[in-house]
Amino acid sequence: MAKLYEIAGEKKYDLIILDTPPTANALDFLDAPERLTSAIDSPAIQWFTKPYMAAGRFSLKAVGMGAAFVLKRLARFVGSAFLDDMAAFFVEFNSILGGFKERAREVFELLRGSDVAFVLVSSAEPASVDEAVYFYERLEKSRMPLGAFVVNRVHRSAPSALGREEVIARLQARPELRGYSPDDIVQVASDFDRTHKEFQALSEVDAREVARLGKHAAGKAPVVTVPFFDQDIYDVSGLSQMVRYLSG
Repeated sequence: MAKLYEIAGEKKYDLIILDTPPTANALDFLDAPERLTSAIDSPAIQWFTKPYMAAGRFSLKAVGMGAAFVLKRLARFVGSAFLDDMAAFFVEFNSILGGFKERAREVFELLRGSDVAFVLVSSAEPASVDEAVYFYERLEKSRMPLGAFVVNRVHRSAPSALGREEVIARLQARPELRGYSPDDIVQVASDFDRTHKEFQALSEVDAREVARLGKHAAGKAPVVTVPFFDQDIYDVSGLSQMVRYLSG
């Protein structure tokens, strides 16, 4: 977060892209400042540092009888010098935290700006869509803008126009299948048919999940789909192919 704050403050770049880890870690990024400040501002820490703030060192005279009883027992195990060091640490860290709180506030304001957008990338699997929806709800709660949903590796529906006999005839004409017996060709045709039906079933599930994301987006942000390609995307040519879908 501090690095993002620094780069944005330089105003040297036309576009800054922050690529976060998966959902749980990305939410940690959003929650960490609040969790840290809440911990430091907790009643337990304030109770511990109050004697130090009053006397300039850790003194049992500055606490009530109940607190003194607890701290005396604690000092028997860890030593009074350790308690003094711990109190000093919390007091000094609390002063440092003031600047951290201010930076956190400014970064959150930055992330809510009109020139900022979150892009939530998900597969079409129901569990992944659940995560994307949950993150979207967290963004809305934090008043942070959603730019788009991107659903990757989506199976497309492709009904076959070929009858079984034509599939077998085409397989028999393939040079790499020469030498296969008629029964083997029939088996290969059956395998193709089963695989096609499985892909059709996957395409129905994917279409349902994409529609679910569209319902949550409610026209506020586009839902962009990238198909399940025949090959992995690992080079410039593949990226160029993907851009056609991302850019519409």
